[in-house]
Amino acid sequence: HGSPMPQKAPVPTMQQGAPTTQNAPAQQKQQAVSMQQKPSGTQAKPVKTEKKNQNSVIKIVLLVVAGILLLLLFSIIIIGGILLLGSSSTSNNNNSQNNSGDEVILNSGDYYMMTIDELEERALDGDAEAMYFLGDSYYYGENGVEVSIEDALFWYESSAECGYLYGMEDTAYMYFLEEDCRDFSKTVYWAELALEQEPDNYYMLYLIGSSYYYGDSSLDVDYELAFSYYLQAAELGDEDAMYMVAMCYDYGFGVEQDSEEAEKWYKAYEEATGSD
Repeated sequence: HGSPMPQKAPVPTMQQGAPTTQNAPAQQKQQAVSMQQKPSGTQAKPVKTEKKNQNSVIKIVLLVVAGILLLLLFSIIIIGGILLLGSSSTSNNNNSQNNSGDEVILNSGDYYMMTIDELEERALDGDAEAMYFLGDSYYYGENGVEVSIEDALFWYESSAECGYLYGMEDTAYMYFLEEDCRDFSKTVYWAELALEQEPDNYYMLYLIGSSYYYGDSSLDVDYELAFSYYLQAAELGDEDAMYMVAMCYDYGFGVEQDSEEAEKWYKAYEEATGSD
């Protein structure tokens, strides 16, 4: 009958749950892929939160920088406005000083710091205040110049002609006190102009009263006018005027003699000066 068929080797029985040799690498690969494709949630969330926090910090920094830049811009605008207003105010002051019809008011100590050349330059440009300080320089021999009554009077009177009150007052004094330029009529003229600006200026009232009391070649003696101005000055508190009012009442100069009124004003003078 021919050669017998060889018998098949028995198939070994596989234990339940044991992986085959062929299937083991595949399972390991699948597990590795599964681990790569499905990372745990606890690992991904911190990365996203960190990026979000970084973006928030950047936004905050940008907002702060923008705010600072805006503040700087506003500060520059405000400072520029202040400087512009200051420049405009200075320009207006210079214009008012150069206008000979306006009163110029001393409002700073800048003129004390100027040299004689700077004062002269401003005075020649029509600055009444500079004219006045030039007068002071020559009257007292300051600021590098020698005493010159003539130059002092020139600049005082120039200042007065521009309407400067202090210039009027010192011009009136110069014409009353200085022998080289004494002229009581000019004393009265400038003192009366000063009184138009300052009616309660008892120094000017006293000066006019004394001009009429003593008189000179330019102004006749007038005791009645003298007494009138002395009385106004005395009532405003001028001590010298109080004494002159007492004398006028005592001797009847320009007013009817009155011993009681004389005594009253003598006493007022003593109380004001602290003398006996």
